[in-house]
Amino acid sequence: MIDNVGDDVLIVPSPKPDHSGHRERIRARVYGGELPCGTDDELLEVLLFYAIPRGDTRPMAEELINRFGSLRGVANATKEQLMSVKGVGEKTAILIQTACLMARKTPMPEETVYLNTYEEKCDFFCNLLSSLPHEEVWAASLSEKGQLLDITRLSRGTKAGARFSHRTILNAVLSCGAAAVILAHNHPDGSARPSADDILTTRAVSDLLSRVACRLEEHVVVCGDKIITVR
Repeated sequence: MIDNVGDDVLIVPSPKPDHSGHRERIRARVYGGELPCGTDDELLEVLLFYAIPRGDTRPMAEELINRFGSLRGVANATKEQLMSVKGVGEKTAILIQTACLMARKTPMPEETVYLNTYEEKCDFFCNLLSSLPHEEVWAASLSEKGQLLDITRLSRGTKAGARFSHRTILNAVLSCGAAAVILAHNHPDGSARPSADDILTTRAVSDLLSRVACRLEEHVVVCGDKIITVR
């Protein structure tokens, strides 16, 4: 701010923004009610508090949302992509990825998820995989009635593909006593045509699971906003 005093010019420094109590106000806004609530920016801002002990994390939260388009986009970004945002170091990137992975892997306690119909499977797996820029392979472990018992990422690959070991899927299945498994992966290019490897993988996994009294319910491929079944 500039004030004119006679013929002289007096430079008056602008006051620094007062951030005192800002974090407490944001926490109160998000967690002050019976259930947590808040905008995507606010939720991410609060998460960043625990990686960055001091300072205003709002600009970083806003930049992450702008860069990746949404909170889901931030959740699906790689560590390297997150660290390309100014101010995001390895510690911050790992915190974001860990929080998002826990949210993916753990359904809310009161939520019972069934994966029996096309609509249920499409909603669930498209939400999980449709926006990823690389291939991932997941195993959804089910009860005999189709209730989701556990969801496990078997592999994180590249745009060209993803591979996983037999041991990885057996560990996922045996750890929760699954009666059936839905194998799922995505085609980042949106292709709705199963590859030769997709078909071979379906047969190999079906045979593998049959040896441990479990069945491959389905192998689905997420392509855009829909899913197809590999047979």
